[in-house]
Amino acid sequence: MPAITRRTDLGLPRYHDGDESDVFLLSGAEDLVPILDTGGERVEDTTTAPGYRIHGYRPRTEGMFARIERWTSVAHPEDVHWRSLSRDNVLTVYGRDAASRITDPDDALRIFSWRISETRDDKGTAIAYAYTPEDGSGIDEGSAHERHRTAPMRDTTSYLRNIRYGNRVPLLITAGSGTGRRPRFISGFRVMASASVMATSVGSSGAVRRISFPGNAARANRARWLRVDCSDRCGCRR
Repeated sequence: MPAITRRTDLGLPRYHDGDESDVFLLSGAEDLVPILDTGGERVEDTTTAPGYRIHGYRPRTEGMFARIERWTSVAHPEDVHWRSLSRDNVLTVYGRDAASRITDPDDALRIFSWRISETRDDKGTAIAYAYTPEDGSGIDEGSAHERHRTAPMRDTTSYLRNIRYGNRVPLLITAGSGTGRRPRFISGFRVMASASVMATSVGSSGAVRRISFPGNAARANRARWLRVDCSDRCGCRR
């Protein structure tokens, strides 16, 4: 899924955003650099949207010709999201709510990643993405490496729950627990997903089609196969 993330290949993030200590990546590919004024200071907009500080960015190698902005709430500095307006007038919002961000459980200001939250174009077409926070249900709390971890330390990630397209058609994603997961620490804090995608359902005024992935549970245990079952409203399976 598209996201804006801090770059980690040159070292762990430092999270000193006031000093632009980290480089941000758009969808893991483009480096984003802050827009500076003639004096070399980053440009800050506090008038376009009262209550927010807006900082502009652009790709290090220009090619998108998009307006990219980081919005930070003045009253709640931990409330940060990104907006990208393309040359085709498509608005994309990243990290609109807490569930769509990956944040250090010990410091809400240390946001590692902002996942796509919504897109809108000038024709009124909209796509909204909703996420479910990790609840630790797939983690063996009795294992040796989990005994001393608290619930906030286990619940740092989230899962895509549904996608609503065209203002009415939902795509529902069902997750199930998995095993054999390894935590990642490239963000500077522990992030681990304990669930796998088990099924997706597409519907409009009722379920239309469901795609199941029963092989995901086995793949989590390092099996090398994946089975896909598809069924539609008339009961046909393939």
